[in-house]
Amino acid sequence: MKKKIIIGSSSFILPKNSSWNILSKKYIVNFAEYANYKEIFGNKNFDKILCFCLFFEDFINSDGIENKSNFILKLIETRLKNSNEPLIFAYANKDNFGVIKLAKNQSTDILKLNKFQSILKKLKKKYKNLYELNLNNEFAKAGTDNVYDDRNWYLLRCRLSMLGIRILAESFYNIIYRIYNAASKVLILDCDNTLWGGVVGEEGL
Repeated sequence: MKKKIIIGSSSFILPKNSSWNILSKKYIVNFAEYANYKEIFGNKNFDKILCFCLFFEDFINSDGIENKSNFILKLIETRLKNSNEPLIFAYANKDNFGVIKLAKNQSTDILKLNKFQSILKKLKKKYKNLYELNLNNEFAKAGTDNVYDDRNWYLLRCRLSMLGIRILAESFYNIIYRIYNAASKVLILDCDNTLWGGVVGEEGL
């Protein structure tokens, strides 16, 4: 029986994009309405693998960043307490929060986001079915400017480019595959004088 997956995000992630086929070919995949956190983490999805992607800019550009982050953290822990299915929590931020941002009175927001990440790591230690996916590492390999698309954001409220969507879909797939499939291992032995007689077997004592 195919496993069920619910995919949600803080921004639109183009559910009809062909990149998601990597998941839909093996699993029953449903997309929640973006930023509808109660639906995404709600009890109707407790029997599904949950893949969620948070873009920190969605928090920074909204009012009540701390209240919003606390709200999501509570939803995450409630889900983890009531469901044994994996929860893959991905996050990314386009802005590297350098000194310019800090100089423009953004430090409070940055500290709150750092706190969010810290609490998330504590939850990961407490709950074995929570998987953390830092997309910044994956996006950096392809080039940050290549995985974000301002045009998609203004037209569709999608922060990612087609490449970014593909990387996100493949990252979710790779983690789910690893959860349910053991890593392949190869054992290479020099069998001379161990599994067979070796030199003695050929030439005698």
